[in-house]
Amino acid sequence: MVLVCGACGNETGAPGEKQVVSAQARLRDDVRRGVEAAFPGAKFVAKDDLTLAVKRADGTDLEIRLDNLWLDIEGAAPADRQAMIDQFVRMVTSSPPPAAEGDRETKLKALVPLVRGEAHLEEMRQMSPPASRPLVADLHVVYGYDGDGSVTMMPERDVEELALDAEELHRRAVENLSAVIGDQVELHTVGPMWVLTCGGTYEASLLVADKLWTKLKGQVKGDIIAGCPTRDVLLFADEADPASVTALRKAVEEAYAKGGRTISKRLLRRTAGGWTPVED
Repeated sequence: MVLVCGACGNETGAPGEKQVVSAQARLRDDVRRGVEAAFPGAKFVAKDDLTLAVKRADGTDLEIRLDNLWLDIEGAAPADRQAMIDQFVRMVTSSPPPAAEGDRETKLKALVPLVRGEAHLEEMRQMSPPASRPLVADLHVVYGYDGDGSVTMMPERDVEELALDAEELHRRAVENLSAVIGDQVELHTVGPMWVLTCGGTYEASLLVADKLWTKLKGQVKGDIIAGCPTRDVLLFADEADPASVTALRKAVEEAYAKGGRTISKRLLRRTAGGWTPVED
């Protein structure tokens, strides 16, 4: 049996055979419809279940890889699925933020840090390697350019163009993060633990905001134990309170198990030297 996508204009199987389309292909077709609305007259070729080749009406070509979107959306709540697809379509059909194609100073001002898990970083490396550095355990800092409502990943080749060493690159990105999120950071108490929010885009990035964690140290008696199961969920507990750590571990495992924009199940301890992994 031939498994292809009827929505992309391909024929399927032998006459009378029931068409079977994978979940990945259904996602690809949903994205195709959104891109088609943004690019009237475009022609599409499904290269595989998670790759679309697009020839726009003006003759320019675009290849859309959905590996990362699939990782994000697999296991996400049905109510969130369409919103995630719509956001992805806006990202791939809109012009890159000015910083991504600007001069050195423009890029430096828009530089921001993003925290991502090992699996997601490996997916990005296979497509277009981003500038990154290890953080702790299976977490990495990936650098990007902040735009209105979107972030464009910074490719490795830009590091040489910016003429900064790794430490200066990281310092500038963290400083910019403070300016981008401003006073959006909020601290919430949930049972015996705490949750940090800042608008839904940069929660995971707060792990590299050292000044913030210095202030938060006053909330606990022991060490801060933190978890970042998804990009928009950042929690921490008081190591001196076993109930707090137990609640944190359960919350991290449950949030990670739900899927979506997952990052890591690992718990982290905040020390004077930064983050260290909590051993099971």
